[in-house]
Amino acid sequence: LATRWEVAPYVISLTQGETLRITVSLYYQGPAFSGSLYGAIGSKQLTAFNEVIHATSSLVLPQYALPTLVSGKYVDIPITTALAAGKDYSIYIKVQNGITPTVDTTMSPYYENAIHITGIEIDFTSFQIANYAKV
Repeated sequence: LATRWEVAPYVISLTQGETLRITVSLYYQGPAFSGSLYGAIGSKQLTAFNEVIHATSSLVLPQYALPTLVSGKYVDIPITTALAAGKDYSIYIKVQNGITPTVDTTMSPYYENAIHITGIEIDFTSFQIANYAKV
């Protein structure tokens, strides 16, 4: 895919079992459109995006005669064990279904190291004897 790498504006920490939401805003003009958004998490390999996991969501737009700001559209990507704890990952999102991905129009830049996967901390609390009995 022809896009560019950008340093992520911020980094968020996620744990396996949580969900990353990638939200887009865009201007759209044209006939009614029905397709999908495709969001991915991966890593940078030289200049390529090495995808690890992805998810999609529906993208339905009504007809707009003039360029109209569309916001609040998103893809939720569950954080699974496919993503290693202690590692940083990059993200991107694009429109798919018959649309050629073009950076800044139908595809975002790759955000390098936008998320950090943390391990689940061990946390014991309220440890006490619950019962004792003769057996």
